[in-house]
This record gives sequence, structure tokens and C-alpha cells, in this order.
Amino acid sequence: MILFIFYFISAYAQITSDSGFYAGFSSSPDFICKDGFQKTATLAFNGQFSNIPQVFLGLELLNFDIGIDYRLSITDITTSNFDVSINCITSIEVFAVQFSWYAIDDQRIQVINNFNMDNPDIKTFDHINPNANQGIISITSLGIYGDIDFSLSISSITPTQVSVSITKVTDKFVNLKQLGYQIILGTQEAFLQTKTNSFTAPFNSGTLLQQMNRWLFLSFTGFSMNSILKEKVIRVSLPLSYTLETFDAPFVKCNHLISWIAYQFTTIYKPFECQSVRLSQSNDNQASTKPSIQIDIQELNIQLVSSDQKLIDKSMNSLNINVYVKCQNTKKIVSQFLRCQDCAKNKYHKFSNYCNQQIDIVTYFLRFSSTQSFYKELSINLNSDGITITQVLYNQVKTIETILDIQIQNQ
Repeated sequence: MILFIFYFISAYAQITSDSGFYAGFSSSPDFICKDGFQKTATLAFNGQFSNIPQVFLGLELLNFDIGIDYRLSITDITTSNFDVSINCITSIEVFAVQFSWYAIDDQRIQVINNFNMDNPDIKTFDHINPNANQGIISITSLGIYGDIDFSLSISSITPTQVSVSITKVTDKFVNLKQLGYQIILGTQEAFLQTKTNSFTAPFNSGTLLQQMNRWLFLSFTGFSMNSILKEKVIRVSLPLSYTLETFDAPFVKCNHLISWIAYQFTTIYKPFECQSVRLSQSNDNQASTKPSIQIDIQELNIQLVSSDQKLIDKSMNSLNINVYVKCQNTKKIVSQFLRCQDCAKNKYHKFSNYCNQQIDIVTYFLRFSSTQSFYKELSINLNSDGITITQVLYNQVKTIETILDIQIQNQ
């Protein structure tokens, strides 16, 4: 019975990360990749994810000549597997495209896919996590119609966008007709010892130190090619190392990236917490001319009477917020402010204020603070009956934490 229970628990264990290697796109009677040949492979995860993960690839073996055009993309992802498809357009055969794959269910990593881009050029993409301020890039597909010489790099990352640049060597860039790649963005903790090397000969990394809770990620980011490409990565587990080498052909100059990517994180981003509350109840002769609710945020020098979105700079770790609420007779104002996110009890400061003929204005003087320096994404939802401020947090899952809630209700 004990063994049965252990098996039952193990069989249904949830995972948050996974990785593997796929060599199925290699020359065989069932894989002759030219003249429009297409194949889709379904790759199973080594467990079940709770949410659909993000998946990215690192090419580790390439075998083809100038004149190929293969399109490769991830076409579907579920909690148990993902589909990857290849389509070889021209009459020149693609003998092999092999890759390592990585799957992660964590919102501190964001994968942006730009599969199979015709007429490659510089490009800018939107991204969702303002604290994803680091990134790497990985080529997934190529369309080569002559000599090429190019490299990809991330040229800039802002809180909302990431830009990818591509070198354009005269008379050679025109031969790169198609290019696919993935951008992997992450928070400061996501990447370690990232480096892009330009190799003109086979390379041996020497012994590497395994980084805890991180993948050794390898990818190509550019090529200078005028002949057949036959290059592969060989990984060695003991002692940990890898080589980049050629087989049956001269070495083709390439740009090759190495990075240790986290699949478990220690940094947990937390919301603003309310450190102090002061209330003022008064009778205002001018109340009839004022809005039902008004909010002032001193550090931002703003005054709001309608809903808004605000991205607070990472250097700003405290906010003084004043909320002015018109209090009508027979109404009450119920409010709560996040005091301690991690507390099991007394998580919020809570208040109820009753309106009468002597009290028609309640003003809240609030001080919120954070011990962490990161971009804070606030959503201010304001209407005639109340105001709510929420903060979006990207950790293992994306959460929305209410830090302020004030509602006008009937008594």
C-alpha cells in the first residue's frame, strides 16, 4: 500500500521546468527535407505542468549547404507536450537540424517568438514584464541563397520593448532571405555568465562549473558562410564541458552564445505595503463642487479623478497617497490597505467611516513603501462608488495584488 501511494503521488507530480534534446529532424528514409517536405514532431514533457509553459530552443547540430530554406517553428504547446514543425522549401536538402529544448512555467522569463521572418531586418517587439531587463537570442531557422555574413544581437531593452539588430554586410545580406529566432527575456537573476563568442575554428570550453538550478544554454547567433555547414555541439557531463566542432567539412565561422539560464528563482517580487494611515473627517462647504473621489500621488506629482495605469520607476520605493472621498448622508465608506502581504492575520488595515450631516468628507493620508528596487506596475480603477489600486507582480505566476480599496456603500 505504501508503494502504491508513493507511485500515485509521483505519477501526478507537477513540474515547473523541463528540458531535453531532439534529433528527429535528421536524414532518414522518413526525413528527406527538400522540395516542400514538412514534418511535425510532438515532444512530451517529463511530467505535467500546471500551466502551459514557455518553450525555447537552442540549435546544436546543423548539416546543410547554401541554397537551403528551412522553416522551423513551435506550433502548439500544452501542459504535457509541444509540437515543433519543419518545412524545407527549396530543392537543396537539409540533412539535419537538431536542438536542445527548454520549457519553463515562470513569469520571470518571457519568450518572444519571431519564427521564419522573410526579408530579415531590425525589429522591435513589445514585452509584458517591465522588470525583464536582460535577454539573449537564439536562431531557429535560415534561408540561405548565397554567401552570408551576419550576426544577431539585442540592441536595447526598455520596460516595454526589446529591439533586435542584425549586421548587414554589403552584397551578402541580400542572400539571407529568411531568418527565424527566439528572444528569451528575464529578470536580473535569469541569466548568468552570458557571453557571445566569434569562432573561426573548433572550440573546447574546458571544464565548467555547474551552476545551481540553471541550464547550460547554447545557441548560434550568426554565421559567415560560403560553403557547406556541418557543425555540432558535443556536451560532456563529467567533467562538465562542451565542444563546438565540424564534421566532414571545413569549419564555418559563427557567433555562438553561452548562458546559464535559471529555472528556479530566489527573488520574489512583493507589492507596496501601507506603513501608515491617517484619516481626516470633516465638513467641507465646497464639497458639492468637488468630484466624488480624488487621488493625489505626491511623488508622481499627479492628481487623478479617473482610472489610470502607472509604471513606477524602480528607484522609487515609497509613495505618499492622499485620497479624498465625498461622504453622503446615509452612506458609509469601507476601506482596506495592504499592511503585510505575508501575514496570515491582520493582512490589511481596515476602516469603516459613517457619513452624517456633520461629516461629508473623509480624507486618507497613506504612506506605502517597498524594500525592493524594481518597476512597480499599478492599475488605478476609479469610479463614483470607489477606488481600487492593484499591483501586477511577475513571479512564478503572475498575480494581481490589491494594495488599496475604498468603497462607498449604503449604511
